[in-house]
Amino acid sequence: MEITDLLALGKLPGISLGHINIRSLFGKLEDIIRILDLGSLCILGISETWLNTSVSDQMINIPGYDLYRGDRTANSGKTTGGGVCFYIKSRYNIVEHADMTLCSPNLEIIWVQLLLKDTRPTFIACTYRPPSGCIDMGLDIIEEQILDLRTKYNVCDIIVIGDYNIDTLKCRSSDSKKLVEFRNRMSPKSLIKEPTYFQRGYHSSLDDILVSNPDYYNIAGTVNTGDTDHALLFTTRKKKKVSSEPCYFYERTYTRFDPLLFQRDCIFVNWYPILSQNDPVIAWDLFLQQLHSLLDKHAPYKKMKITEDLPPWMTGEYMELSNDRDYWIDKARKSNDPVDEITCKDHNFRARRLKKNLKRDFFKLALTEAKGDSAKVWQVFEKAFSSTTQKKTKIILNGIEDPAENADVLNKFFVEIGPTLDRALGDDNDIVTESVIECQPLTLQL
Repeated sequence: MEITDLLALGKLPGISLGHINIRSLFGKLEDIIRILDLGSLCILGISETWLNTSVSDQMINIPGYDLYRGDRTANSGKTTGGGVCFYIKSRYNIVEHADMTLCSPNLEIIWVQLLLKDTRPTFIACTYRPPSGCIDMGLDIIEEQILDLRTKYNVCDIIVIGDYNIDTLKCRSSDSKKLVEFRNRMSPKSLIKEPTYFQRGYHSSLDDILVSNPDYYNIAGTVNTGDTDHALLFTTRKKKKVSSEPCYFYERTYTRFDPLLFQRDCIFVNWYPILSQNDPVIAWDLFLQQLHSLLDKHAPYKKMKITEDLPPWMTGEYMELSNDRDYWIDKARKSNDPVDEITCKDHNFRARRLKKNLKRDFFKLALTEAKGDSAKVWQVFEKAFSSTTQKKTKIILNGIEDPAENADVLNKFFVEIGPTLDRALGDDNDIVTESVIECQPLTLQL
């Protein structure tokens, strides 16, 4: 694809995401603005920014985008070059994971979390592996961080974009094999199958987009921008909502149940083995077997599907954790094992905490997006405070709980309110009130 084809990329549905090795962001800021403008990219990761503390955020600010930087530091063993960053459209709710941002001789990486409605947690990393760095140690850093995320969030989407300086077109090289082994261990899939680096008639594939769920992406490829010897990588992520597996239950159906036929079959059952059994437990089991056999014939079980809309804040991570919690609750109840009870309490606590955080983040994001629109703000409040269960309200007046006595108290109050207002307003007020207001007693339905 050529740079003009970016116009078509901006029309694709979903969240557009890209990466480019720019080799000096400050010197090519206008080129980056042109790329973002033509492609309407939502997220752009940049490697080899060559930024340092002498370049402020204001000097490389792009209107409509938020900047997240991971400049090269002395920890890399070098004083110039390197560096990674993100430009992300301001409308997205982003959490920067500074604790995972790293600069070392073997890898430079920055992580952000993209908070989206109705989706599992999404983490995006932009990385640059210096050519002089150790490949094994660099990949080990990425692997360790991915494992930490999967341990903490159970179910999450992971995207790692960047310049690995490993030519994947040379399938038989030892460096390429190491990257393949890394993919096999961590299960990220490569979306880029084309050359990404061009210089003097030579081409290779040094850059890549690795994702944990390739089915979430519509299209991926490269664009030759002409601004650098590296191509722009791009993909679009579907706005896929969390879908739950259908739930089923079994219920006996009595649509064709005939009481007379059922009684007739009960008469012809051989009850003698049950009546002659001295052990009541065994006799009871035999009786249940006979009874269930008759019921299966006259009122068989029918598989029923439960259709239920998931709450908007629900994610796959919470669904999986709640399933684990239910499993341990059932196991602890059956085993009475103290170890199972401790595990059960731990899963229950984690599920409650995750639910609280998910609801908070979802409605915080919803309120941010609804800012300036009072109708949408009220819709968010209704979702946040609505309840599926109707609770009966107990009215207590002056310590009286009896409904009939409460009704009498309210009746007396409304009957006397007229004269009370008349005395309070006095004769000097312009409001004319009757000295006595006649009103019918009220009947309070509780």
